[in-house]
Amino acid sequence: MTSHPYTSLPERSFWRSAVAQRDPLDIADLRTPKWPIEQDAPVITTGSCFAGHIGRALLEEGMHWYNAEPPPPGLTTAQQSARGYRRFSFRTGNIYTAAALRQWTAWTLGSRTPPDEVWEEDGRFYDPYWPTVEPGGFALLEIGAAGGGRAARGRGRPRRLLPVVRDRHLPAAATRPPSPRG
Repeated sequence: MTSHPYTSLPERSFWRSAVAQRDPLDIADLRTPKWPIEQDAPVITTGSCFAGHIGRALLEEGMHWYNAEPPPPGLTTAQQSARGYRRFSFRTGNIYTAAALRQWTAWTLGSRTPPDEVWEEDGRFYDPYWPTVEPGGFALLEIGAAGGGRAARGRGRPRRLLPVVRDRHLPAAATRPPSPRG
């Protein structure tokens, strides 16, 4: 047999021998974690629509999902959902790129200031980086204009869990398409 870089790898390194030819209940040891995640270790979630389910799954497994922005008292479950509560560790909306995550982290840590940009449509005001925080937008420009800054600076609680991100003056990355209605 010809020698190549894969000849010395264990069976778990190959799809066929590690997964396809095994009973699903016998699949094990596919990867070796670099470090364990302890049951009580705080885990922050952010990302796409798929990632929005991870926090709930962590809680169901008895893990510590870190919720930096719990809903205020008095909101119904439907109102909480419509405003993005309990979806991610903090209410950013979907984050599709590393640049957007870095941007939100920099805003959270205070190394960058969110833009003051506000969108207006049909007399309602929207924060382009947090457009779904208030379904139907804000009635007053002052509330809409304060949204981005308040949103980012209000996320100081995850500071101890997030790495410090250096500001390299990247352009702002919107979390949604350029329309308040997405």
